[in-house]
Amino acid sequence: MLSDVFLMAHEISLDSTLDVSPKGQLKHTFKRDDLKNIVIDLNLKYMWQDNIDAKQIRKGLNDAKDYCHKLTLGNFIDWRLPTIEELETIIDHSNLTSVVNSQFKNVKSDYYISASPLLSDIDTISYMDFSQGIKYDGNRKGKAYVRCVRGKQEYKF
Repeated sequence: MLSDVFLMAHEISLDSTLDVSPKGQLKHTFKRDDLKNIVIDLNLKYMWQDNIDAKQIRKGLNDAKDYCHKLTLGNFIDWRLPTIEELETIIDHSNLTSVVNSQFKNVKSDYYISASPLLSDIDTISYMDFSQGIKYDGNRKGKAYVRCVRGKQEYKF
């Protein structure tokens, strides 16, 4: 009988053109499209919402998922709430003005909600603190800022 079950799902895309820092962390290359208000991760092929809503809208988990599902931005309709691992990919601790990559213009130095539950506690999900660039586990009923993503499929738990 298993008393604790931990499920982790990671998808890593290896490419010989990727740049890895001396600490072994992937250095992402981002490109901003000002007309569409999006930022593209050229390594992982993610597309990130970066309109004014990304620093103004705060929602709980279910409303955040619904918001992303209904979002139309840059002529795309297949947006979703990112996992905590996906939010971590836009953190840049070498950025002197913000912990978020400098291609992002609409950033609130606060908590952003993720779609990642803490599997050992049904009432807890993960948030990304964009003021310090660290993960925080908190009550799933809390509200936080929302930044949607499109790209690889969301993991279903």
